[in-house]
Amino acid sequence: MTWLQSLRFTVHVLEGRTARGNALRVLYAGSAPYRHYFRRHMFDGGGEERSVGRRWRWQLPALAATVGADVRMTRCARAFRRLKPPRASSFYVPEWVWCTRALDFASVHGKRKAWTGISSHGLTYAVTTDAAALRHFYERMYLPLMRSSHGAGAQLMKLDYLLQRVAAGEAELLSIFKDGEAVGGCVIVYDGDDARIFSRGVLDADRDLLRQRVGVALYLYSFAHLLERGFSSVSLGRARPLLRDGALKFKLERGGQVTGATSVGLDIEPLQPSPGTAELLCASPWIAEDRAGLLALFFANADSAALAPAAPAGIRRVVIAAPGESVSRSPAASEAAATAADGA
Repeated sequence: MTWLQSLRFTVHVLEGRTARGNALRVLYAGSAPYRHYFRRHMFDGGGEERSVGRRWRWQLPALAATVGADVRMTRCARAFRRLKPPRASSFYVPEWVWCTRALDFASVHGKRKAWTGISSHGLTYAVTTDAAALRHFYERMYLPLMRSSHGAGAQLMKLDYLLQRVAAGEAELLSIFKDGEAVGGCVIVYDGDDARIFSRGVLDADRDLLRQRVGVALYLYSFAHLLERGFSSVSLGRARPLLRDGALKFKLERGGQVTGATSVGLDIEPLQPSPGTAELLCASPWIAEDRAGLLALFFANADSAALAPAAPAGIRRVVIAAPGESVSRSPAASEAAATAADGA
């Protein structure tokens, strides 16, 4: 993210009703994929949006007041935020967090229930660099699953990029087979001594195949394959920084832990103590970041007081605050040891 991109944005007003029927209006200045993602997260039915043009960062507070926004979200590089201290009422979440999993024989092959489920559905695997198999994976598995899962918020890998990485010996395709037919796959990328599960796909995004443990098979067979190649850990890729995000939960359930974050994120500033604002903050715990690093941030009001504060593996701080008060200076803020996520 360039300095100019930290200063000037295409701005949208996002509005609609939350899951509980509360009105919510957000002034959003950031990337299009994240905008679509948050619309799905914040509003029942995705809400509506309207563009209010290109604006400078210093124009956003006045614009938020003009449109009557409950919350303001502004894309921001981590370095810029450290240079210009944020308002006390705001908090910062990275756009993506990275998940990594340790590999050892016991943790991979000791998952008897998972392996039994894979075997009962007759799922096998093979590793290939064949161009036709790569195209079939990309067109029939990767694109359908990404579009089905993320809609307009999907950030898609280019086919040429995939083919180039494989041709350079930097990636391979692990395919899952059922009755001799390829029904799923994932790309494993190698960067020196590091391995990363880069992209996943399921044939025609078939939910029946997912229920037949194809998604679990992709991970377990990848772990076993990498273990045989001598790797002691694998990156599970990136996920959105909401603890109830499906991709993040799936990676944590596979034994992953949060090991880092991208250098660009969102400043989120509540502007009005409305029911919609409170629901947005409390509906899903966040992975936030401050000068000390990553933390699990829980907002709790009367409706969410029973929420048990727990952080994913890799996060060592938990902060609890009430909507509308300073996250950093709140008398209600507390810290606790993170609880480890279950293995795969």
